[in-house]
Amino acid sequence: MIHGQCLCGAVTFEIDVPDDHLGETRFCYCRECRRANGSMFSSNVPVPRDRYRMTAGQDNVTEYKSSPGTVRAFCTTRGSPVYAHTDQAPDMIRIRLGTLDEPAKATPIAHAWVSEKPEWHDIAGDLPQSPQEYTAS
Repeated sequence: MIHGQCLCGAVTFEIDVPDDHLGETRFCYCRECRRANGSMFSSNVPVPRDRYRMTAGQDNVTEYKSSPGTVRAFCTTRGSPVYAHTDQAPDMIRIRLGTLDEPAKATPIAHAWVSEKPEWHDIAGDLPQSPQEYTAS
């Protein structure tokens, strides 16, 4: 079991993950992710909804439709991001890796929406870079 929480700890959750491996993650540079996280990119990993369980603070979560088909959830006490979900993958929930309490294995596979990347940031490494959403070929 992997545990996580929002910035103030009002919202807590756990993810039942075999072998502590969350799966494939993408680094997203889209404007919405950057604004929602207050950083140059977000690190999100999709996990099956049936493996995610909020353990406290459900009343402290508000969801916001940030763009067509995308909903972001935040803690209402301190405003930190908790998760997101999309209409394209209704059985998945996107976890913010920064909300996890303990290290978990996640495999970075790509940089997405690099067309919206800040000019002042250079991407290092050999991961694929996609101008928009990354889809594996």
